[in-house]
Amino acid sequence: MNAGGSGAAILYTVSLITGLATPVGPVTDATGAPVTLTGLEFGTDGILYGLGRRPNDDMLFSIDPATGAAVNLGLMASVSSTTSLTAIPAPASGLLLALGGLCAARRRR
Repeated sequence: MNAGGSGAAILYTVSLITGLATPVGPVTDATGAPVTLTGLEFGTDGILYGLGRRPNDDMLFSIDPATGAAVNLGLMASVSSTTSLTAIPAPASGLLLALGGLCAARRRR
């Protein structure tokens, strides 16, 4: 994903075998508006959550990892680019590795 960049975040999957990142697509809300993410994490419930902006409000989203479709879960107070989703329990180490790979792949572009 693009972390805090302009425009829609681009969601990627990463092969745990090869490390190859494959784009899933842009993260957009139900209206098709782009979502710029500042944080991304899987909850213990298996749902992918994202902190972001749409277009000027700090929001919490659930994100479909297969399509990039984001569902607005509500406004967040005072979200900054350094805010993380620490209130959501940490994912399994394999998922954390994949998310790190997503960020690293995007930053290389």
